[in-house]
Amino acid sequence: VFLSFFVFMLIEPLARFLNRKGLAKPFASAVSVLLFLILLLGILFGAGLLITTQALHFQSNLPKYTYVVQQHFAEFTTYLQHKVASLPPDLADKVNGYFQNATNLLSRWLVVFFSYMIGVLGSFSSFMANFGIAIILAFFLSMEIKDWRKIAHDKMPKTFKTAYRFLQGNVFKAIGSYLKAQLILI
Repeated sequence: VFLSFFVFMLIEPLARFLNRKGLAKPFASAVSVLLFLILLLGILFGAGLLITTQALHFQSNLPKYTYVVQQHFAEFTTYLQHKVASLPPDLADKVNGYFQNATNLLSRWLVVFFSYMIGVLGSFSSFMANFGIAIILAFFLSMEIKDWRKIAHDKMPKTFKTAYRFLQGNVFKAIGSYLKAQLILI
């Protein structure tokens, strides 16, 4: 339901604009929903393609990256061994072995993690089902928003109307002015 209100807030300005230009409200809402879906699917497809290709590229090159890090670490420990003569000669080999084991383990964990994440990103069907329902609810809410506002206005007690007018005139205006001042300062 909250997702449908969010989608409604995104599609309603275009639906209202199209309605004012002469298109019937159901058609204006349908056009607005279709444009929203096309834009959203394009963004999601592009982002998903980019993230998936980069994750697969990173996963396939992870052994190379691990090897490069191990080589740099081995060079560093050799450099330290030459600089500090008091270190035992086998210390660098032991440290290199421990580091190599740790980076190999980390590499295997990262490969498993990225494989899991690619699987999770590939299977978000429950989210898509919920999002589809939210789109349908937002469409119907966009079509009937005038009726709901009229019912709410007619049935709302006078004390709530007075409180809302006070909030709108004083509190919301002050918050808006404060945010505008902060944005100007930024």
